[in-house]
Amino acid sequence: MSKGNKNTYKVYFSILCMEITTIKLEKETKKRLDKLKVHKRESYDDVLQKILGILNVCRINPFQAKMKLKEIDRIKSIKKTS
Repeated sequence: MSKGNKNTYKVYFSILCMEITTIKLEKETKKRLDKLKVHKRESYDDVLQKILGILNVCRINPFQAKMKLKEIDRIKSIKKTS
């Protein structure tokens, strides 16, 4: 941050450039992804990253993957009751 004059400051920041793409989904697939969201504003990218992470864990340790799924269900049930 550098001081411009008495009452103003210039703030310098950088924005990470993320490449974004669009994919086509069937409506039923979108509904299924919506059901997997923990938070209403959770992005589809976050949901897909979770799914892919669980699939990777499942290859190595199916029990751990099952525990992750149970944790997601637990968080979702807490969100519904609050």
